Amino acid sequence: MKNYLFILFLLVSLGSIGQVKNQKNLTTKIPNSTKELDIPTYPNSDETPFVFWHFCKQKEQQLNLSSLETNTSDSLTYRLWITNPIRRKKQPAGLLEIKNTAEGWKGEVILMSVNVNKRKLTETITKSKRIPVEPKSLDWQTIIDSLDYYKFSTLPTDDEIPKYYETNEAYGNNLQTFSFEYSTPKIYRFYQYNNIYRAIDKFWQPKNVVAILDILEKEFEWNSIGEEYFKK
Repeated sequence: MKNYLFILFLLVSLGSIGQVKNQKNLTTKIPNSTKELDIPTYPNSDETPFVFWHFCKQKEQQLNLSSLETNTSDSLTYRLWITNPIRRKKQPAGLLEIKNTAEGWKGEVILMSVNVNKRKLTETITKSKRIPVEPKSLDWQTIIDSLDYYKFSTLPTDDEIPKYYETNEAYGNNLQTFSFEYSTPKIYRFYQYNNIYRAIDKFWQPKNVVAILDILEKEFEWNSIGEEYFKK
């Protein structure tokens, strides 16, 4: 079992995705878009997106990244957000973005220290570093083909997998959450996974997530980059 980005310590938990009591503080709204949007929302809510989409959009704005929900100029973009819930202040976090541009494929790792306000459900980046990355051994097309093979663009969010969380065991733990964004000029999707090793022998979806993470770590070494950065 791998701990991506750094070794985990103690948890300040947000609790189960289905049990965020202060949903009124999730102020980021799903935008109007010409794209087809697939963003998971809480049951019995007024189309309130899951808290980790909310967090990703907060960090996206602070990093001056494009809004994939509405951006139609980029042909294809993959994002992987890593949340490490070990403390409220200076919480290590990361983003790997792979984007198809006019100049070809480009990769970037963004490492962040984040202050978390659990009551207000806000994340504030206190420092960050952007690092361009290139594949270590595979070519770009092979990487994209691998992401397609493991269904990066179509995986469901873990809460939507039938019988995956049969008891109150989702997100109330000290394990990382991985949030995925997939965007084309016509489609935007968001989904997330927590405790990815808990049932990979029973469900193909988290098994695919682990395979995606392993490929991206092997080729871009973002785990090693993060460990070195957060030691400072």
